[in-house]
Amino acid sequence: MLRKITLTTVLLSTCLLAMADKAFFDEQLVKADTGDTGAQTVVAEMYLYGKDIPQDYKQAFLWFSKAAEKGIAEAQYNLGAMYAQGHGTNQDNQLALKWYTKAAEQGNVSAQLNLGMMYANGTEIPQDYKKAFKWYTKAAEKGNASAQINLGGMYYSGKGVTTDYKKAFSWFSKAAGQGDAVGQNNMGEMYAKGQGVPQDDAKAANWFKKAAAQGNASAQASLAALNGGAHDIADEDNGSGKVDVAAETAEQAQPTVAEQAQITLQAQIASQRKAAEEASNAEAQKAAEQQKAAEQAQLAAQQKAAEEARIAEAQKLAEQQKAAEQAQLAAQQKAAEEARIAEAQKLAEQQKAAEQAQLAAQQKA
Repeated sequence: MLRKITLTTVLLSTCLLAMADKAFFDEQLVKADTGDTGAQTVVAEMYLYGKDIPQDYKQAFLWFSKAAEKGIAEAQYNLGAMYAQGHGTNQDNQLALKWYTKAAEQGNVSAQLNLGMMYANGTEIPQDYKKAFKWYTKAAEKGNASAQINLGGMYYSGKGVTTDYKKAFSWFSKAAGQGDAVGQNNMGEMYAKGQGVPQDDAKAANWFKKAAAQGNASAQASLAALNGGAHDIADEDNGSGKVDVAAETAEQAQPTVAEQAQITLQAQIASQRKAAEEASNAEAQKAAEQQKAAEQAQLAAQQKAAEEARIAEAQKLAEQQKAAEQAQLAAQQKAAEEARIAEAQKLAEQQKAAEQAQLAAQQKA
């Protein structure tokens, strides 16, 4: 039968898990005390999983909180998960929702998946299929198999979106292609019933076999029924001709946090040391980049100020030159005018003297 991944939050980080020795822990703790967010996340996860140090959920919660408050998406996600499960703090789904949202908005896929499940299940918040659809879509588009299954389930059941078997099949196919047993089982069911694809018992059996080989009990039962010629799925129908994707069964329970952590540690411990070292250097690199940017900004400001001063000085000199030229021109114009007036006066005086002389001569005659 078609199934939905149940809301089981797993406290996993994408770049940091428990490290290999206490010396490394001590080194990271010193950095964490100075405010290094990468080291704070490392310390939190080492406390969380108790690798080479005593497991301490309260300390894990403390250090995740410090890094989360500084905007580290990984820490925000893990802090949300600790609130959701009540590890190191009181269980509080409202605060889990808050921190999942902060991490999800930064693109954290695990937080996006958990947000989708919280809204779909109405976990102490109003059930909202449209928001569930939104967050499942974001995580599914980044390749998260569980989100792809749940998104396919929403298209299948018509919750939060119009029913569309072809799109449901497409998303189940993506998860199945990653080897997810639930996705493979759902592919088998859709081929068996001809939903979104032409009915094909051979293809249905192929997908049931893949899922059954991974221990999927539903696929095992469906394969047995198909091989027996009686693929009875009446118990899966909700009366409307649609399979209830939200149905949850005990055989599909997810691994516990401890089990998942152990599996991941065994597979990733070597690569996690390198990732941790890179993360611990990230803060220093960021500080160096900020310092370089500040120096470049300061240099640019100095260059701008020097250029503005040069332009201002040039403008001042130009204005002074213009003023001098205007003063010189005014002086020349004044001198010319004074000379013209003096010449006119001289001519007038000469004319008057001539006239007086002529008059005197006439009188004498």
